[in-house]
Amino acid sequence: MTYNSPEILEKYKVPENITFKTLGIYLKKILNDYAKGALSLSDVLNHGESLNSFIYNKFIDPENPEYPEFPQTDLRSIPLNVLEYLESTAFFIIPRDVPYFIEFLDTKAGHEKEGWEKFQSYIKSQTLRKRINEEMKQGVGYRKNHGFDLDKPFEPL
Repeated sequence: MTYNSPEILEKYKVPENITFKTLGIYLKKILNDYAKGALSLSDVLNHGESLNSFIYNKFIDPENPEYPEFPQTDLRSIPLNVLEYLESTAFFIIPRDVPYFIEFLDTKAGHEKEGWEKFQSYIKSQTLRKRINEEMKQGVGYRKNHGFDLDKPFEPL
């Protein structure tokens, strides 16, 4: 029995029957819930990690254990790229980023190149400090809803 067997996979199914075509829909739900404050950054990271494991277990051939890659001209490359950000601790998604991620996920077929260029331009123009400062200026309850208090001293673990 392998991790790709239906008996094992059934135990780890996510709420939707995710395929490469439906992954973007599920990611948008997570991102929208996060932007509304229904999920914390920790929840987003956990969802990202879980989805990554799910995709690996569902779609990877044990004989050829390569994570799926699609060219940027393929719409399926977009949700896989967004998923990398959802599980990344190198780029913490904050609520003000969500519209850019949603717009990227909403890229229409035939416009993949433009979608990638616009998204990458946004990512390259941002720093964590810049993004958090903008978020704080907007006064959208960042600390309360998303678990960050930038002025609170660290506490011992």
